[in-house]
Amino acid sequence: MSPFIPKNPVSETLRRVDRTLGQVDDALARVEETTHRIERTAESLLAEVVERLDRTDATLAGVEATARSIERIAESLRSELEGSAGPTTPRPPPASDPGAP
Repeated sequence: MSPFIPKNPVSETLRRVDRTLGQVDDALARVEETTHRIERTAESLLAEVVERLDRTDATLAGVEATARSIERIAESLRSELEGSAGPTTPRPPPASDPGAP
């Protein structure tokens, strides 16, 4: 191009717009890839949270079952203690020794 012929401003503007659109496309591709990685990470974290909640629920159920067993044992022991102590009846006085004066 000769230095005496002016550049076409419309063509220059279109080239800049095209270059900018290419940069925007590249940026969008990076955003989409990042979004995809974030979604995969979020799904993985959610699966881990659900798994941990399931284990926690199972542990809690075990603890509750153990607590109920302990309560039953305590009730049984309490009943046994109350039964063995039973009502106290007075003992008869010692028998007198027939050979005593």
